[in-house]
Amino acid sequence: MWIVELGQIGRAGQPNTRTLSRNVSPSRRDAERIAEKLLVERGVQSDVAARMAKIADKWTDDFPTRTTVRIFEE
Repeated sequence: MWIVELGQIGRAGQPNTRTLSRNVSPSRRDAERIAEKLLVERGVQSDVAARMAKIADKWTDDFPTRTTVRIFEE
């Protein structure tokens, strides 16, 4: 199973990142689709395709929206 976590980067004095949502998917491809949809819904202004290329098991950040996402296998 693949896990997609959407998070928010903390501001100064707050925890670094907090998880906003967690989705489970049977395949990596489906997980990537979920991640892309979540990024667009959060208003990520930067190139979503470039952002998707960087997604791995570490948080991938979009600083203008303070949105972060990661995909990992469980």
